[in-house]
Amino acid sequence: MLSSKPSIATQVLLMVLFVCCGKSIGQTTQGAAYIWSTTTSWTPTGVPTSSGTVTVNHPLTLDQDLTIGTGNYTFNQDVTDQPGLPNYNLTNSNATGSLTIASGTTTIGGVTDIGGNSTFTLTVKNGATLVLGTPGSISNNFLIGNKANITIEQGATLIIYGNIVNSNSSGDFIVNGLLQVYGDYKTDNGNIDINGTTGQFYTTGAMQTQGSSSTIYGSGNECTSNCSGTSLGCGSGGNSYTATILPLSQTVCSGGAIAQMTFTTNAPSSTYQWESSLTAGGIYTPISGQTSSTYTPSSLTVTTWFRMKYTSSASGCGTKYSAPIPVYVSASTYTQSTSGQTVCGGTFGPISVSAFGTSLTYQWFSNTTASNSGGTSISGATSNIYTPSNAISGTKYYYCVINSSCNVPFTTAVSGAFTVNTPTTPIIGTITQPDCVTSTGSVILSGLPASGTIYKTGTVTASYTITGTTMTISGLAAGTYNFSVSNGSCSSSITGDVVINSVTTNTWTSSWDKGTPNSSQKLVFTGNYPPATDPNVDINGCSCMVTGGAEVTIKSGRTLTITNDLTVVGGGTLTFENNASLVQINNVANTGNIIYKRITPSLIETDYAYWSSPVAGQTLNISPDYAYGTFYSYDYSIDNWAAESLSTNMAVGNGYIIRGQKSDNTAYNITGTFIGVPNNGTKTIAVGSTGTSNLLGNPYPSAINADTFLAVNSTILDGTIYLWTHNTAIQLASSITNGTAGSGLYAYTSDDYASYNTTGGVGVGNFANGVEKTTNRPTGKIAAGQAFFTTSKTTGGTVTFNNAMRVLGNNTQFFRTKNPKTKTTTDIEKNRVWLNLTNTEGAFKQALVGYITDATNDYESRFDGESFDGNEYVDFYSINEDKNLVIQGRALPFDEKDEVPLGFRTAIDGAFTINIDEVDGFLVNQSVFLEDKLTNTVTDLKSGNYTFNTTAGTFNDRFVLKYSNKTLGVGTIDKEDGIVVLYSNNYKTLIIHNNGDSTINSVSLFSMTGQNIAVWDVKDSEQTNIQIPIKNISSGIYIVKVKTTDGESSKKIVIR
Repeated sequence: MLSSKPSIATQVLLMVLFVCCGKSIGQTTQGAAYIWSTTTSWTPTGVPTSSGTVTVNHPLTLDQDLTIGTGNYTFNQDVTDQPGLPNYNLTNSNATGSLTIASGTTTIGGVTDIGGNSTFTLTVKNGATLVLGTPGSISNNFLIGNKANITIEQGATLIIYGNIVNSNSSGDFIVNGLLQVYGDYKTDNGNIDINGTTGQFYTTGAMQTQGSSSTIYGSGNECTSNCSGTSLGCGSGGNSYTATILPLSQTVCSGGAIAQMTFTTNAPSSTYQWESSLTAGGIYTPISGQTSSTYTPSSLTVTTWFRMKYTSSASGCGTKYSAPIPVYVSASTYTQSTSGQTVCGGTFGPISVSAFGTSLTYQWFSNTTASNSGGTSISGATSNIYTPSNAISGTKYYYCVINSSCNVPFTTAVSGAFTVNTPTTPIIGTITQPDCVTSTGSVILSGLPASGTIYKTGTVTASYTITGTTMTISGLAAGTYNFSVSNGSCSSSITGDVVINSVTTNTWTSSWDKGTPNSSQKLVFTGNYPPATDPNVDINGCSCMVTGGAEVTIKSGRTLTITNDLTVVGGGTLTFENNASLVQINNVANTGNIIYKRITPSLIETDYAYWSSPVAGQTLNISPDYAYGTFYSYDYSIDNWAAESLSTNMAVGNGYIIRGQKSDNTAYNITGTFIGVPNNGTKTIAVGSTGTSNLLGNPYPSAINADTFLAVNSTILDGTIYLWTHNTAIQLASSITNGTAGSGLYAYTSDDYASYNTTGGVGVGNFANGVEKTTNRPTGKIAAGQAFFTTSKTTGGTVTFNNAMRVLGNNTQFFRTKNPKTKTTTDIEKNRVWLNLTNTEGAFKQALVGYITDATNDYESRFDGESFDGNEYVDFYSINEDKNLVIQGRALPFDEKDEVPLGFRTAIDGAFTINIDEVDGFLVNQSVFLEDKLTNTVTDLKSGNYTFNTTAGTFNDRFVLKYSNKTLGVGTIDKEDGIVVLYSNNYKTLIIHNNGDSTINSVSLFSMTGQNIAVWDVKDSEQTNIQIPIKNISSGIYIVKVKTTDGESSKKIVIR
């Protein structure tokens, strides 16, 4: 291969001939730059060698010498030397390959040897153009070997700038299209066949032959120039004529004068028509009026080519065309190579322009839009070649302004788009490690392109189609991974390491072999736990297995929390002592039995306890103390109790009651032992229709949050649960008054249900001689094994328990209990006051009023709970919408003017006391008053209790809970309402003067014991002088209550 500086035409042909090895240019985005020496220009990737099959389907720039070998090359798009660079050589010496110019224009700057002594084939197809050499230069020698086969098809063009030496004595040179030679054509025992119908052959130099076999064949209609030499044949009987335009070329300034062009020919009787084109091989247009042998063009601004169309009367010539000659306009671009390029962080290839003229200068500009104006001058970019910087933001375009001695600047066309297309490196987000639930890890990647591919390398390689700018890559086995992204043409750099750990198994023998266990570890007990020195801690794990005969005990008050499953196998045991908890997060199946113990402290005589099983398959035989007990479930379909036996299986989520057997009055404990697979996950239990009572039970070996339970089931259940506290012992049914006794000789009074809803809990207490002995207000945490009553609010359905209700610890309040008061940590604001109604003989009833987030001042089952009114002796409640509420939730924000009516029922006469049991929230610092409307007194309950006398009965309009102490005193006149109350003993008449603006609606008369004697409707009476006769009434002190449109007032009167 020659390495001299060949012409541009030779360079392109070299490039063409070097394409090989089954390569083809891959499909990429429009405007991408294809450079021969760039590996990514080819599919498969890699620069072709000198053999094989090569197909060029996109425009391609040659930037290296190429040697064609035995390969077969087809060009379906333009292939062009890179302007401004040395002309690369094409060599095909002694090779049997082929070159086909199928379409487009191929320009090759340097050509040395075609064919050699081998049968190389060069074909230019219809519509295609092959340019060999550099326009304006004839210094190249184009050698055609003795076996070369060259075909120029009809409609094809071969233009040669240089001198041809044709030696194809045993090959073919067939011209069915146009052959133009800017130089000498010489045959050296070579052959050329010019088709007389479609073939045209023009030279600007001498045409000669040498050697005994040199022949130019024609069919009698060729008119060639300077046909001379020995053994010259110019067609069958043809003549040799000359046809020349002088000067052969010119260079002028834009708009400058152009020298006259003269066409000469010795063909007789010729007619003429000058034609022009902007390219040598382009379409020529006749110049109007220019039909003589001379022509002086007007001023030009771009390089233009001219030729002569002439018709001769000479036999066989017909209409012919001269070889075209150029008029170059100084500083106008002859060629430019500024196709767009996309790089992936590497460097751009150079771009260049070539121009004609003297004293040429260059200045390159960049632009953010595809325009050749308004750009930014690039410092130092002052040659015809410029390599764009890859340190660009976004997309850039380039153009060049060229000047010459003509001093008429010329601006090139704008380049294609230049883009640095490297995607950013993915951003590593949350890494999720494997655990006993999911055996593989995952990572979140963000900052991804809108489309493309993620590539994973490391322990396991894989690729993922990008579906969004943030993606989770899951299924990662233990190991180290790196990630990169590709947008289809470029790849990012890789991320840092993403390390996925193996799932850790933490084994207890006599200690933990991996340190303190945590929720990401598999826990395995192979030894007894706890050790002699009890660590007395909660245990957390992902899963838990007890095996190898290990005996594991979770002590009272401690919690084993596991995310997934629990397994007890191999002779191991797992025991949960009273008040211990097993909490599981996921809804999974457990394997093997646990032992769960629950103690009911301080049972008295034959108390009932309300039970529910935390394990599957447990019967009612939970304790030897119940061997001869009495067992009941509650049948909501008949709304009554149903007898059960010792062998009855305890259904999941259902409640049962079991009665003890002692007959003395001493307190005792029963330990219920439950053995079975621990219940876990979602459980559903059928309940009755609207208004039906349902005895349910906590199904788990941990406490559940009553607030969450009520919220989940808010469409099925009223918002209050009731828990049996059995404060009184069994007694003769005949001794129980008020119709509250059960059936049989012995029965209980129904005074023992504590209440709870979202507002809070209300206990029933245990008083003796006025002293509270036991507090059992519900805390909102329903203990393991605990049953409770609810009330249906729909026509039937199912109640749901789930793991989200389960809580850590808080597993101590099993009714009946003997525990101190506890506080509930809540997620909503609660501000509450608990009021007790008691007497010195042990009567007790509690009511709760609270100001709660989301509550309103209307009745809502979520926040308001009605009184069971089951206590034989007393009931105490607040009143709203004619409902007696043991719990009432009211709206926030709190209004100090708020007033809450209180009511009570008593079966006995005598003295009772109302006092504050407890306050929380902002009510700790808020005054709390009790107004007695009967006595017209207001008591500050923060300062002391209020004791009053009453007769038996129900009283719903005597007391008001208030937060300010404004009231009307007895026997006074409110100056603002202007009402005067008098009693005339002479006329036995009650006289009321209304001097205010309000209307008196009614007047009531009460005895000092609170008995309502009479009520009069007076709203239609003359308001300034209301007279009400009162007769047949005993002497004494009475209270008159006046209700107006603005409020109420009271006054004592004396009747004699």
